[in-house]
Amino acid sequence: MSIEAGEQVSTFNIPGGGTIAAIASGEVGLSCLAWLLDSGYKMTHVFLGTAEDRAIGELCSKHSVQFSEFDEDSFLDLKASTWLLSLWNPHLLTSAMLSKAQFHVNLHPALVPYCRGNDTAAWALRTGVPTGVSLLEMDVGIDTGAVWAQREIVVDSLTTGSALLARMRMELISLFIDSWDSIYSGEVRPNPQPFVLPAYTRRQTNKDRVRSLNQFLNAEELFQWLISHDFTPTSTAQLVVGDRKFSATLNLRELINE
Repeated sequence: MSIEAGEQVSTFNIPGGGTIAAIASGEVGLSCLAWLLDSGYKMTHVFLGTAEDRAIGELCSKHSVQFSEFDEDSFLDLKASTWLLSLWNPHLLTSAMLSKAQFHVNLHPALVPYCRGNDTAAWALRTGVPTGVSLLEMDVGIDTGAVWAQREIVVDSLTTGSALLARMRMELISLFIDSWDSIYSGEVRPNPQPFVLPAYTRRQTNKDRVRSLNQFLNAEELFQWLISHDFTPTSTAQLVVGDRKFSATLNLRELINE
C-alpha cells in the first residue's frame, strides 16, 4: 500500500520550487542524490554524512556541486535554503540547524507513528506493528514530524531483520523518487501523524537482543526474537545459557522434494 501525502489539508504554505541543500550518506543517499542531479535539480551544497561517503563526494564533483563532510559549524555557516533533504543522514539536527531551511524531507525506515527512533527493522518485527517507510518533515522531536508520503511493506513470519532493512532501503529510494517532484512543486503537503508513540533507542535494542533461554515462553517466541535481531555479521541476538553467552542466528534451508 502506498499512502501519498496531501490527501488532507495541512497548514504548510509551500510556494513550490526553491533552493535545495542535502545531507547524504550510504547507498540510499547516493542513489537519491544521483537521481536528483540526473533529473536536473540544482543543489546549493551537499554534506557527506560520514568520511566513508567518498562516492557521494565523487558524484558531487562530477556535477560541479559544492560538498564537504558534515560538521555542525560548517552547516550553520551555510546560507539558508528553501529545502533541506536528509538522505539517510546519520546526524541529529538541532533547532538551529533546522532553521537553515524552510522545509525538510527526512527519509525514515518505518511506517510512522510506529517505530520512531533507532533500529526500526528489528522493532517492527519484534512488536508486529505495520511497517514500511516514510518521508517526514523534520522538527526537534525524534521522527515526530508531519508525513509527506508513506509506503507500507508486507512481511511474513520468515522475514529477518536484515532482510527487512534491505527492503526498507530500496523502498525509501523508490518512494523518494516517486514523491519528490510533487513535494518540490508544492502539489502535496505534509500531514500530522495521527498519534505519537515512544521512540526506540539503541540502548533498548542492545538490551532486548541479549536474553536468557528461560525467558521464552515457547519456541515461537524464541524464533521471532532470533530473526528480528538477525543482522549478521554486524549484529545478532545473544542467547544466555547458564553462565555462557552465544551469538544466536537461525540457519533455515527450505527442503524441496526431499
